[in-house]
Amino acid sequence: MALNYFHEDLEFFRPEMHFQHGNGTGSGAAVGEFTATYWLNAKAWKIFGLQPFTMRWTHMFLWLLGCWALFALGRNLFGPMRSAFATTFVLASPLIVFYAPSYLVNVSAMGMVFVGWWASWRILKGKRTHFFMEVILFIALSLSVLLRPTMVLGWLPIAVWAFARGRTLSWLPRLAAPLALGIVWVLWSKAVNFDAGSLYFLTSVRPLWGAEEIGSVWQSFREDVLPEWYHLYVRVSMFAALVAVFCLKRKNTSEPDSLQLRRTERNGVCLTQLILLMVLGLSVYFVLWFENLDVHDYYLIEFQLLTPLVIWWLMDRLDHIRLEKPRFHLVIWGVLIATLSFQLLESHLRTRMKYVAPTGLLSELILTQRDRDIWSWFHWDQENRFAKFGELQKQMRAYGIRREDRIVSVPDPSPNITLALLDQKGFTDLYDDNMKGDERIRFYVDKGAAYLVCNSSEWIKERAGSPWLTHPIIAIDNLVVFDLLNSESPLLYDAKK
Repeated sequence: MALNYFHEDLEFFRPEMHFQHGNGTGSGAAVGEFTATYWLNAKAWKIFGLQPFTMRWTHMFLWLLGCWALFALGRNLFGPMRSAFATTFVLASPLIVFYAPSYLVNVSAMGMVFVGWWASWRILKGKRTHFFMEVILFIALSLSVLLRPTMVLGWLPIAVWAFARGRTLSWLPRLAAPLALGIVWVLWSKAVNFDAGSLYFLTSVRPLWGAEEIGSVWQSFREDVLPEWYHLYVRVSMFAALVAVFCLKRKNTSEPDSLQLRRTERNGVCLTQLILLMVLGLSVYFVLWFENLDVHDYYLIEFQLLTPLVIWWLMDRLDHIRLEKPRFHLVIWGVLIATLSFQLLESHLRTRMKYVAPTGLLSELILTQRDRDIWSWFHWDQENRFAKFGELQKQMRAYGIRREDRIVSVPDPSPNITLALLDQKGFTDLYDDNMKGDERIRFYVDKGAAYLVCNSSEWIKERAGSPWLTHPIIAIDNLVVFDLLNSESPLLYDAKK
Protein backbone atom coordinates (compact mmCIF):
# COMPACT_ATOMS: atom_id res chain seq x y z
CA MET A 1 0.00 0.00 0.00
CA ALA A 2 2.80 2.41 0.86
CA LEU A 3 4.45 1.83 -2.53
CA ASN A 4 1.18 2.53 -4.31
CA TYR A 5 0.60 5.66 -2.22
CA PHE A 6 4.11 6.76 -3.21
CA HIS A 7 4.23 5.88 -6.91
CA GLU A 8 0.67 6.81 -7.78
CA ASP A 9 0.20 9.73 -5.38
CA LEU A 10 -3.07 8.23 -4.17
CA GLU A 11 -5.37 10.06 -1.81
CA PHE A 12 -5.47 8.84 1.79
CA PHE A 13 -8.90 7.26 1.40
CA ARG A 14 -7.96 5.44 -1.80
CA PRO A 15 -5.47 2.80 -0.65
CA GLU A 16 -4.59 0.01 -3.08
CA MET A 17 -2.63 -3.21 -2.94
CA HIS A 18 -0.56 -4.78 -5.69
CA PHE A 19 -2.96 -7.73 -5.61
CA GLN A 20 -5.70 -7.03 -8.18
CA HIS A 21 -8.28 -9.60 -7.09
CA GLY A 22 -11.83 -8.24 -6.99
CA ASN A 23 -15.03 -7.57 -8.85
CA GLY A 24 -14.90 -7.14 -12.61
CA THR A 25 -11.32 -6.80 -13.77
CA GLY A 26 -10.18 -5.97 -10.21
CA SER A 27 -8.69 -2.74 -8.96
CA GLY A 28 -6.48 -3.54 -5.97
CA ALA A 29 -8.72 -1.40 -3.76
CA ALA A 30 -8.66 -2.95 -0.30
CA VAL A 31 -8.53 -1.71 3.28
CA GLY A 32 -7.74 -3.43 6.53
CA GLU A 33 -5.65 -1.75 9.20
CA PHE A 34 -5.46 2.04 9.46
CA THR A 35 -3.26 3.24 6.60
CA ALA A 36 -1.90 6.42 8.19
CA THR A 37 1.65 5.10 8.65
CA TYR A 38 1.74 3.95 5.01
CA TRP A 39 0.42 7.26 3.72
CA LEU A 40 2.69 9.43 5.89
CA ASN A 41 5.78 7.47 4.90
CA ALA A 42 4.80 7.72 1.23
CA LYS A 43 4.58 11.51 1.62
CA ALA A 44 7.99 11.58 3.30
CA TRP A 45 9.44 9.50 0.46
CA LYS A 46 8.23 12.13 -1.99
CA ILE A 47 10.61 14.55 -0.25
CA PHE A 48 13.54 12.35 0.78
CA GLY A 49 13.29 9.52 -1.74
CA LEU A 50 12.11 5.95 -1.31
CA GLN A 51 13.46 4.71 2.03
CA PRO A 52 11.50 1.61 3.19
CA PHE A 53 13.34 1.50 6.53
CA THR A 54 11.47 4.63 7.68
CA MET A 55 8.24 2.66 7.91
CA ARG A 56 9.89 0.06 10.10
CA TRP A 57 11.13 2.80 12.41
CA THR A 58 7.76 4.53 12.45
CA HIS A 59 6.19 1.37 13.87
CA MET A 60 9.20 0.77 16.12
CA PHE A 61 8.92 4.29 17.53
CA LEU A 62 5.27 3.74 18.50
CA TRP A 63 6.23 0.47 20.16
CA LEU A 64 9.13 2.03 22.09
CA LEU A 65 6.76 4.71 23.38
CA GLY A 66 4.58 1.89 24.65
CA CYS A 67 7.55 0.19 26.34
CA TRP A 68 8.45 3.42 28.10
CA ALA A 69 4.84 3.88 29.24
CA LEU A 70 4.65 0.29 30.52
CA PHE A 71 7.90 0.75 32.43
CA ALA A 72 6.77 4.09 33.87
CA LEU A 73 3.50 2.63 35.08
CA GLY A 74 5.20 -0.43 36.59
CA ARG A 75 7.86 1.72 38.25
CA ASN A 76 5.20 3.54 40.26
CA LEU A 77 3.77 0.21 41.41
CA PHE A 78 6.82 -2.01 41.90
CA GLY A 79 9.94 0.11 41.64
CA PRO A 80 12.35 0.52 38.70
CA MET A 81 14.14 -2.85 38.80
CA ARG A 82 11.06 -5.03 38.89
CA SER A 83 9.31 -2.84 36.36
CA ALA A 84 12.31 -3.23 34.07
CA PHE A 85 12.04 -7.01 34.52
CA ALA A 86 8.34 -7.04 33.60
CA THR A 87 8.84 -4.78 30.58
CA THR A 88 11.81 -6.84 29.39
CA PHE A 89 9.76 -10.03 29.73
CA VAL A 90 7.17 -8.53 27.38
CA LEU A 91 9.92 -7.47 24.98
CA ALA A 92 11.58 -10.91 25.08
CA SER A 93 8.83 -12.69 23.16
CA PRO A 94 10.06 -13.76 19.69
CA LEU A 95 6.86 -12.25 18.30
CA ILE A 96 7.84 -8.81 19.57
CA VAL A 97 11.52 -9.10 18.65
CA PHE A 98 10.62 -10.00 15.06
CA TYR A 99 7.56 -7.87 14.39
CA ALA A 100 8.27 -4.65 16.32
CA PRO A 101 10.71 -3.28 13.69
CA SER A 102 8.59 -4.45 10.73
CA TYR A 103 5.94 -3.21 8.32
CA LEU A 104 3.27 -4.90 10.45
CA VAL A 105 1.26 -2.50 12.64
CA ASN A 106 0.14 -4.95 15.36
CA VAL A 107 3.01 -4.37 17.80
CA SER A 108 2.83 -0.59 17.43
CA ALA A 109 -0.91 -0.80 18.14
CA MET A 110 -0.14 -2.64 21.38
CA GLY A 111 2.42 0.03 22.23
CA MET A 112 -0.37 2.59 22.01
CA VAL A 113 -2.45 0.45 24.39
CA PHE A 114 0.34 0.66 26.96
CA VAL A 115 0.53 4.43 26.49
CA GLY A 116 -3.22 4.47 27.13
CA TRP A 117 -2.71 2.50 30.36
CA TRP A 118 -0.12 4.96 31.59
CA ALA A 119 -2.11 8.07 30.64
CA SER A 120 -5.36 6.76 32.14
CA TRP A 121 -3.60 5.84 35.41
CA ARG A 122 -2.12 9.32 35.62
CA ILE A 123 -5.53 10.88 35.05
CA LEU A 124 -7.28 8.61 37.54
CA LYS A 125 -4.69 9.24 40.24
CA GLY A 126 -4.59 12.98 39.68
CA LYS A 127 -6.72 15.38 41.64
CA ARG A 128 -7.45 17.55 38.65
CA THR A 129 -7.79 17.02 34.92
CA HIS A 130 -4.75 17.66 32.76
CA PHE A 131 -5.68 18.60 29.19
CA PHE A 132 -2.34 17.40 27.80
CA MET A 133 -2.79 13.95 29.39
CA GLU A 134 -6.34 13.75 28.04
CA VAL A 135 -5.02 14.42 24.53
CA ILE A 136 -2.38 11.71 24.92
CA LEU A 137 -5.04 9.25 26.09
CA PHE A 138 -7.32 10.02 23.15
CA ILE A 139 -4.54 9.73 20.57
CA ALA A 140 -3.16 6.52 22.07
CA LEU A 141 -6.53 4.75 22.30
CA SER A 142 -7.57 5.96 18.85
CA LEU A 143 -4.36 4.72 17.22
CA SER A 144 -4.55 1.39 19.03
CA VAL A 145 -8.05 0.58 17.78
CA LEU A 146 -7.49 2.05 14.31
CA LEU A 147 -4.25 0.16 13.71
CA ARG A 148 -5.60 -3.09 15.14
CA PRO A 149 -9.30 -3.18 16.14
CA THR A 150 -8.84 -6.26 18.34
CA MET A 151 -6.50 -4.24 20.56
CA VAL A 152 -9.68 -2.90 22.14
CA LEU A 153 -9.14 -5.87 24.47
CA GLY A 154 -6.31 -3.82 25.95
CA TRP A 155 -8.80 -1.23 27.14
CA LEU A 156 -10.16 -3.62 29.77
CA PRO A 157 -7.73 -2.41 32.47
CA ILE A 158 -8.77 1.20 31.89
CA ALA A 159 -12.46 0.34 32.16
CA VAL A 160 -11.88 -1.68 35.35
CA TRP A 161 -9.78 1.05 36.96
CA ALA A 162 -12.47 3.63 36.24
CA PHE A 163 -15.20 1.30 37.53
CA ALA A 164 -13.26 0.51 40.73
CA ARG A 165 -13.09 4.22 41.51
CA GLY A 166 -16.77 4.81 40.84
CA ARG A 167 -16.03 6.97 37.81
CA THR A 168 -17.56 4.81 35.09
CA LEU A 169 -19.93 7.44 33.71
CA SER A 170 -17.29 10.16 33.51
CA TRP A 171 -14.96 7.77 31.67
CA LEU A 172 -17.48 6.50 29.13
CA PRO A 173 -16.87 9.43 26.72
CA ARG A 174 -13.10 8.91 26.98
CA LEU A 175 -13.51 5.34 25.73
CA ALA A 176 -16.50 5.89 23.46
CA ALA A 177 -14.88 8.56 21.27
CA PRO A 178 -11.85 6.51 20.10
CA LEU A 179 -14.00 3.40 19.92
CA ALA A 180 -16.39 5.24 17.59
CA LEU A 181 -13.44 6.13 15.34
CA GLY A 182 -12.41 2.49 15.22
CA ILE A 183 -15.94 1.33 14.39
CA VAL A 184 -16.29 3.94 11.64
CA TRP A 185 -12.97 2.84 10.12
CA VAL A 186 -13.94 -0.84 10.16
CA LEU A 187 -17.36 -0.14 8.64
CA TRP A 188 -15.81 2.04 5.95
CA SER A 189 -13.16 -0.62 5.25
CA LYS A 190 -15.78 -3.31 4.92
CA ALA A 191 -17.81 -1.12 2.54
CA VAL A 192 -14.75 -0.48 0.35
CA ASN A 193 -13.85 -4.17 0.33
CA PHE A 194 -17.43 -5.16 -0.49
CA ASP A 195 -17.65 -2.73 -3.41
CA ALA A 196 -14.27 -3.84 -4.75
CA GLY A 197 -14.88 -7.54 -4.12
CA SER A 198 -11.78 -7.70 -1.93
CA LEU A 199 -11.46 -10.64 0.46
CA TYR A 200 -9.37 -8.77 2.99
CA PHE A 201 -9.82 -10.98 6.04
CA LEU A 202 -8.42 -8.37 8.45
CA THR A 203 -11.93 -6.91 8.54
CA SER A 204 -13.72 -10.22 9.10
CA VAL A 205 -13.62 -13.18 11.49
CA ARG A 206 -12.60 -16.76 10.76
CA PRO A 207 -14.15 -18.61 13.72
CA LEU A 208 -13.51 -22.05 15.09
CA TRP A 209 -16.93 -23.33 14.06
CA GLY A 210 -16.23 -22.39 10.45
CA ALA A 211 -12.92 -24.25 10.21
CA GLU A 212 -12.98 -27.25 7.89
CA GLU A 213 -10.04 -29.01 9.58
CA ILE A 214 -9.98 -28.04 13.25
CA GLY A 215 -7.45 -30.74 14.12
CA SER A 216 -5.02 -29.60 11.45
CA VAL A 217 -5.26 -25.96 12.53
CA TRP A 218 -4.77 -26.92 16.17
CA GLN A 219 -1.71 -29.00 15.34
CA SER A 220 -0.15 -26.17 13.33
CA PHE A 221 -0.94 -23.78 16.17
CA ARG A 222 0.80 -25.95 18.76
CA GLU A 223 3.82 -26.87 16.65
CA ASP A 224 4.46 -23.72 14.61
CA VAL A 225 2.65 -20.72 16.08
CA LEU A 226 2.69 -21.09 19.88
CA PRO A 227 6.52 -21.42 20.10
CA GLU A 228 6.71 -17.96 18.53
CA TRP A 229 5.03 -16.55 21.63
CA TYR A 230 7.37 -18.01 24.24
CA HIS A 231 9.53 -21.12 24.35
CA LEU A 232 7.91 -24.21 25.87
CA TYR A 233 10.42 -24.23 28.76
CA VAL A 234 9.57 -20.60 29.53
CA ARG A 235 5.83 -21.26 29.49
CA VAL A 236 6.25 -24.26 31.78
CA SER A 237 8.61 -22.43 34.17
CA MET A 238 6.34 -19.43 34.46
CA PHE A 239 3.29 -21.60 35.03
CA ALA A 240 5.13 -23.54 37.75
CA ALA A 241 6.22 -20.28 39.44
CA LEU A 242 2.68 -18.94 39.34
CA VAL A 243 1.24 -22.13 40.83
CA ALA A 244 3.91 -22.25 43.57
CA VAL A 245 3.34 -18.64 44.58
CA PHE A 246 -0.44 -18.98 44.40
CA CYS A 247 -0.50 -22.07 46.61
CA LEU A 248 1.71 -20.55 49.28
CA LYS A 249 -0.37 -19.40 52.23
CA ARG A 250 -0.13 -15.75 53.11
CA LYS A 251 0.45 -14.63 56.68
CA ASN A 252 -0.20 -11.33 58.36
CA THR A 253 3.25 -9.90 58.97
CA SER A 254 4.35 -6.37 59.61
CA GLU A 255 5.59 -4.52 56.53
CA PRO A 256 7.73 -1.43 56.04
CA ASP A 257 5.76 1.75 55.48
CA SER A 258 7.13 2.14 51.93
CA LEU A 259 5.89 -1.34 51.00
CA GLN A 260 2.48 -0.68 52.56
CA LEU A 261 2.11 2.52 50.55
CA ARG A 262 3.08 0.77 47.33
CA ARG A 263 0.73 -2.14 48.02
CA THR A 264 -2.11 0.30 48.65
CA GLU A 265 -1.36 1.79 45.25
CA ARG A 266 -1.39 -1.69 43.66
CA ASN A 267 -4.69 -2.67 45.20
CA GLY A 268 -6.34 -0.17 42.90
CA VAL A 269 -4.89 -1.99 39.87
CA CYS A 270 -7.24 -4.96 40.49
CA LEU A 271 -4.76 -7.42 39.00
CA THR A 272 -6.67 -10.61 39.76
CA GLN A 273 -9.87 -9.30 38.20
CA LEU A 274 -7.97 -7.95 35.20
CA ILE A 275 -6.25 -11.28 34.55
CA LEU A 276 -9.54 -13.15 34.67
CA LEU A 277 -11.24 -10.66 32.34
CA MET A 278 -8.29 -10.64 29.95
CA VAL A 279 -8.21 -14.44 29.81
CA LEU A 280 -11.93 -14.43 29.04
CA GLY A 281 -11.50 -11.78 26.34
CA LEU A 282 -8.56 -13.57 24.74
CA SER A 283 -10.50 -16.84 24.77
CA VAL A 284 -13.27 -15.19 22.74
CA TYR A 285 -10.63 -13.69 20.42
CA PHE A 286 -9.02 -17.12 19.99
CA VAL A 287 -12.34 -18.69 19.00
CA LEU A 288 -13.30 -15.91 16.59
CA TRP A 289 -9.99 -15.91 14.70
CA PHE A 290 -9.10 -19.57 15.24
CA GLU A 291 -8.67 -20.42 11.56
CA ASN A 292 -5.97 -17.76 11.13
CA LEU A 293 -3.82 -19.38 13.82
CA ASP A 294 -2.53 -22.11 11.54
CA VAL A 295 0.31 -19.99 10.13
CA HIS A 296 -0.34 -16.35 11.11
CA ASP A 297 1.72 -16.18 14.29
CA TYR A 298 1.20 -12.40 14.61
CA TYR A 299 -2.38 -13.10 15.70
CA LEU A 300 -0.83 -14.07 19.06
CA ILE A 301 0.50 -10.55 19.64
CA GLU A 302 -2.77 -9.76 21.43
CA PHE A 303 -1.77 -12.38 24.01
CA GLN A 304 0.99 -10.02 25.11
CA LEU A 305 -1.69 -7.83 26.70
CA LEU A 306 -1.95 -10.52 29.37
CA THR A 307 1.79 -10.90 30.02
CA PRO A 308 2.48 -7.70 32.02
CA LEU A 309 -0.61 -8.25 34.16
CA VAL A 310 0.53 -11.76 35.06
CA ILE A 311 4.09 -10.60 35.81
CA TRP A 312 2.77 -7.76 37.98
CA TRP A 313 0.53 -10.16 39.89
CA LEU A 314 3.47 -12.48 40.47
CA MET A 315 5.58 -9.61 41.79
CA ASP A 316 2.84 -8.51 44.12
CA ARG A 317 2.70 -11.99 45.63
CA LEU A 318 6.49 -12.14 45.82
CA ASP A 319 6.47 -9.07 48.07
CA HIS A 320 4.60 -11.13 50.69
CA ILE A 321 6.90 -14.10 50.25
CA ARG A 322 9.99 -11.94 50.73
CA LEU A 323 8.94 -11.26 54.30
CA GLU A 324 7.44 -14.65 55.12
CA LYS A 325 9.82 -17.03 53.31
CA PRO A 326 12.92 -15.13 52.17
CA ARG A 327 14.71 -18.25 50.87
CA PHE A 328 11.74 -19.31 48.80
CA HIS A 329 11.53 -15.74 47.53
CA LEU A 330 15.14 -15.91 46.33
CA VAL A 331 14.55 -19.28 44.65
CA ILE A 332 11.55 -17.95 42.71
CA TRP A 333 13.46 -14.86 41.63
CA GLY A 334 16.36 -17.07 40.57
CA VAL A 335 13.99 -19.10 38.42
CA LEU A 336 12.47 -15.93 36.93
CA ILE A 337 15.84 -14.40 36.06
CA ALA A 338 17.08 -17.66 34.55
CA THR A 339 13.83 -18.01 32.59
CA LEU A 340 14.07 -14.48 31.20
CA SER A 341 17.74 -14.95 30.30
CA PHE A 342 16.94 -18.16 28.47
CA GLN A 343 14.05 -16.50 26.62
CA LEU A 344 16.23 -13.59 25.52
CA LEU A 345 18.78 -16.03 24.11
CA GLU A 346 16.09 -18.14 22.44
CA SER A 347 14.48 -15.05 20.90
CA HIS A 348 17.84 -13.98 19.52
CA LEU A 349 18.46 -17.40 17.99
CA ARG A 350 14.89 -17.74 16.69
CA THR A 351 14.93 -14.29 15.11
CA ARG A 352 18.36 -14.80 13.57
CA MET A 353 17.12 -18.12 12.19
CA LYS A 354 14.56 -16.19 10.11
CA TYR A 355 17.31 -14.23 8.36
CA VAL A 356 20.12 -16.79 8.01
CA ALA A 357 20.18 -20.59 8.15
CA PRO A 358 20.47 -21.79 11.79
CA THR A 359 23.92 -23.13 12.60
CA GLY A 360 26.10 -23.44 15.69
CA LEU A 361 26.00 -25.25 19.00
CA LEU A 362 23.52 -22.91 20.71
CA SER A 363 21.03 -23.27 17.87
CA GLU A 364 21.33 -27.05 18.06
CA LEU A 365 20.83 -27.04 21.82
CA ILE A 366 17.93 -24.56 22.06
CA LEU A 367 16.06 -24.65 18.75
CA THR A 368 14.16 -27.79 17.82
CA GLN A 369 15.33 -29.93 14.94
CA ARG A 370 11.97 -29.35 13.27
CA ASP A 371 12.38 -25.55 13.40
CA ARG A 372 15.93 -25.74 12.11
CA ASP A 373 14.93 -28.01 9.23
CA ILE A 374 11.97 -25.81 8.26
CA TRP A 375 13.98 -22.58 8.24
CA SER A 376 17.00 -24.13 6.56
CA TRP A 377 14.69 -25.24 3.76
CA PHE A 378 13.08 -21.78 3.74
CA HIS A 379 16.42 -20.04 3.18
CA TRP A 380 17.37 -22.54 0.48
CA ASP A 381 14.01 -21.97 -1.21
CA GLN A 382 14.31 -18.18 -0.94
CA GLU A 383 17.81 -18.25 -2.39
CA ASN A 384 16.77 -20.44 -5.29
CA ARG A 385 13.52 -18.67 -6.12
CA PHE A 386 13.74 -15.04 -5.04
CA ALA A 387 17.44 -14.09 -4.85
CA LYS A 388 17.43 -12.53 -8.33
CA PHE A 389 14.07 -10.77 -8.17
CA GLY A 390 15.86 -7.40 -8.13
CA GLU A 391 17.66 -8.21 -11.37
CA LEU A 392 14.44 -9.58 -12.85
CA GLN A 393 12.61 -6.35 -12.04
CA LYS A 394 15.28 -4.32 -13.84
CA GLN A 395 15.05 -6.51 -16.93
CA MET A 396 11.26 -6.29 -16.92
CA ARG A 397 11.43 -2.49 -16.85
CA ALA A 398 14.08 -2.52 -19.58
CA TYR A 399 11.82 -4.70 -21.69
CA GLY A 400 9.05 -2.14 -21.31
CA ILE A 401 6.91 -3.79 -18.66
CA ARG A 402 5.52 -1.03 -16.45
CA ARG A 403 4.58 -1.56 -12.80
CA GLU A 404 0.93 -0.97 -13.78
CA ASP A 405 1.00 -3.83 -16.32
CA ARG A 406 -0.70 -6.80 -14.74
CA ILE A 407 1.10 -10.08 -14.30
CA VAL A 408 0.29 -13.55 -13.01
CA SER A 409 2.98 -14.42 -10.45
CA VAL A 410 3.32 -18.12 -9.66
CA PRO A 411 3.75 -20.04 -7.50
CA ASP A 412 2.73 -17.73 -4.67
CA PRO A 413 -0.08 -18.59 -2.22
CA SER A 414 0.01 -15.09 -0.69
CA PRO A 415 -1.63 -11.91 -2.00
CA ASN A 416 1.48 -9.74 -2.13
CA ILE A 417 4.86 -11.40 -1.49
CA THR A 418 6.17 -11.78 -5.04
CA LEU A 419 4.12 -8.85 -6.35
CA ALA A 420 5.63 -6.53 -3.73
CA LEU A 421 9.15 -7.82 -4.37
CA LEU A 422 8.72 -7.00 -8.04
CA ASP A 423 6.65 -3.86 -7.30
CA GLN A 424 4.17 -5.13 -9.88
CA LYS A 425 0.38 -5.17 -10.09
CA GLY A 426 -1.26 -8.50 -10.74
CA PHE A 427 -2.52 -11.83 -9.45
CA THR A 428 -1.14 -14.84 -7.56
CA ASP A 429 -2.32 -18.34 -6.62
CA LEU A 430 -4.54 -16.94 -3.86
CA TYR A 431 -8.31 -17.42 -4.31
CA ASP A 432 -10.17 -18.52 -7.48
CA ASP A 433 -9.52 -22.14 -6.51
CA ASN A 434 -12.35 -23.36 -8.70
CA MET A 435 -10.14 -22.86 -11.78
CA LYS A 436 -6.97 -24.78 -12.60
CA GLY A 437 -4.29 -24.83 -15.28
CA ASP A 438 -4.88 -23.04 -18.57
CA GLU A 439 -8.40 -22.05 -17.55
CA ARG A 440 -7.03 -20.09 -14.60
CA ILE A 441 -4.48 -18.27 -16.76
CA ARG A 442 -7.21 -17.47 -19.30
CA PHE A 443 -9.33 -16.05 -16.46
CA TYR A 444 -6.57 -13.63 -15.45
CA VAL A 445 -5.82 -12.66 -19.04
CA ASP A 446 -9.47 -11.67 -19.30
CA LYS A 447 -8.88 -9.49 -16.22
CA GLY A 448 -6.01 -7.72 -17.93
CA ALA A 449 -2.93 -9.86 -17.18
CA ALA A 450 -0.35 -9.48 -19.95
CA TYR A 451 2.58 -11.46 -18.55
CA LEU A 452 3.19 -14.53 -16.42
CA VAL A 453 6.18 -14.54 -14.06
CA CYS A 454 7.19 -17.97 -12.82
CA ASN A 455 9.76 -18.54 -10.07
CA SER A 456 9.82 -22.34 -10.21
CA SER A 457 11.20 -24.56 -12.96
CA GLU A 458 9.11 -27.42 -11.53
CA TRP A 459 5.93 -25.39 -12.10
CA ILE A 460 6.86 -24.96 -15.76
CA LYS A 461 7.72 -28.67 -16.22
CA GLU A 462 4.36 -29.69 -14.80
CA ARG A 463 2.65 -27.52 -17.43
CA ALA A 464 4.80 -28.38 -20.41
CA GLY A 465 2.76 -28.04 -23.58
CA SER A 466 0.53 -25.25 -22.29
CA PRO A 467 -0.19 -22.81 -25.14
CA TRP A 468 0.19 -19.94 -22.64
CA LEU A 469 3.86 -20.77 -22.04
CA THR A 470 5.09 -20.56 -25.61
CA HIS A 471 6.55 -17.06 -25.68
CA PRO A 472 9.23 -16.58 -22.97
CA ILE A 473 10.74 -13.11 -23.10
CA ILE A 474 13.02 -13.03 -20.03
CA ALA A 475 14.86 -15.88 -18.30
CA ILE A 476 17.19 -15.63 -15.29
CA ASP A 477 18.02 -19.05 -13.87
CA ASN A 478 14.68 -20.41 -12.65
CA LEU A 479 12.86 -17.09 -13.19
CA VAL A 480 10.99 -16.91 -16.47
CA VAL A 481 8.64 -14.25 -17.84
CA PHE A 482 6.11 -15.25 -20.50
CA ASP A 483 4.26 -12.87 -22.80
CA LEU A 484 0.65 -14.04 -22.55
CA LEU A 485 -0.80 -11.75 -25.19
CA ASN A 486 1.57 -13.09 -27.83
CA SER A 487 1.29 -16.76 -26.89
CA GLU A 488 -0.23 -19.49 -29.05
CA SER A 489 -3.33 -19.71 -26.86
CA PRO A 490 -6.58 -18.37 -28.34
CA LEU A 491 -7.52 -15.17 -26.54
CA LEU A 492 -10.79 -13.41 -26.04
CA TYR A 493 -11.05 -10.30 -28.17
CA ASP A 494 -11.29 -8.02 -25.15
CA ALA A 495 -8.20 -9.56 -23.56
CA LYS A 496 -6.23 -9.32 -26.82
CA LYS A 497 -7.28 -5.73 -27.15
